[in-house]
Amino acid sequence: MSDTHPTPQTKLAIVKEAWAGRKIAKVARKYQVCRDSIYTWMHAASQACLHALSPQKRGPKFKKLLEREEVILSLEQKVSGLESEIKRLSHDSQSIPSVKYAKLVRPDRCPHCGHTRILLNGYYPVKEADGAFVDMPRFICKQCRKRVYL
Repeated sequence: MSDTHPTPQTKLAIVKEAWAGRKIAKVARKYQVCRDSIYTWMHAASQACLHALSPQKRGPKFKKLLEREEVILSLEQKVSGLESEIKRLSHDSQSIPSVKYAKLVRPDRCPHCGHTRILLNGYYPVKEADGAFVDMPRFICKQCRKRVYL
């Protein structure tokens, strides 16, 4: 077997000789290639011939272009929906997750240092006018680590 690979023209000549009825072993010895390679090339050539000779519609494929445009439009709609979802979720992250305190909102900035990253740091009890205790949220600034109360 040779170290060089046969060119496509050589492969076609080998396949033609094999299809003409010559023995595969003789063709393999003549071109110094493996018999398995010849069988593989013959199979690939027959598949390509079947594909080339199969009945297909002539002319441009407008349907595929329309399908691609529809896919692009649907993807753009998904992207816009996800962008609105991101906006909604980023707005919701500023509110307190508890249903009990849904109307209360986090402070926008730390009153001590002005940093915008304020984290929920638990709740503290507050006595109302009627004597009942209510849990109020307590926040902490991520930068100066000072507590912020509402």
